[in-house]
Amino acid sequence: MNRAHLVLVAVAVLAAGLLYAWKGDPGLADQPFAQRAAELADRETTDLSPDELLTLLQVRAADFPDDAEPHYFIGVILRETGRPEDADRAFRSALRRDQSHVPSLVALADLLVQREGGDIRPNVAQLYFRAWTLDPNQVRAGFMAGFSQFREGMTEDARAQWTRVREGLAVDDPKQGMLSALIAAAEEEAAATPG
Repeated sequence: MNRAHLVLVAVAVLAAGLLYAWKGDPGLADQPFAQRAAELADRETTDLSPDELLTLLQVRAADFPDDAEPHYFIGVILRETGRPEDADRAFRSALRRDQSHVPSLVALADLLVQREGGDIRPNVAQLYFRAWTLDPNQVRAGFMAGFSQFREGMTEDARAQWTRVREGLAVDDPKQGMLSALIAAAEEEAAATPG
């Protein structure tokens, strides 16, 4: 071990000691993860903090490794607590388990749009389109798939997509109004954009 390694080890030991002095509690009994998770499982989920919910979801993910749902909800919590990169990984993890998990498709697409400052890249439009194709009730996803074309100046293609979305809904479906509002907002944005 050379001098640089010894200095790094000394710094790490000092940092650990300072962290323990600041946050440690020598009177606190050991709390093994499984025991802690069991205690959390007995509580109402509405009483749990985001970190406690993450713990329960991680246990669920470990117990059911092929289930996309825990990974999706982990992603939702991470996104809501300001950890978009980790949320991205969680949504992709859900989709590795189930490529047809519509909530994860939409959540990942929304996250990528947010990351790009509102731009809808072609790969993101494909996520929205796939979500809408799998579940025609995902009106916003179907709209967003067309909205990317609309912003690129392919207005006929966008309107054709929006017509397909509309035709997939019952005439009296309240989502018809939501779709009309989204289209009107897109038209307004286009009218207000110079050029």
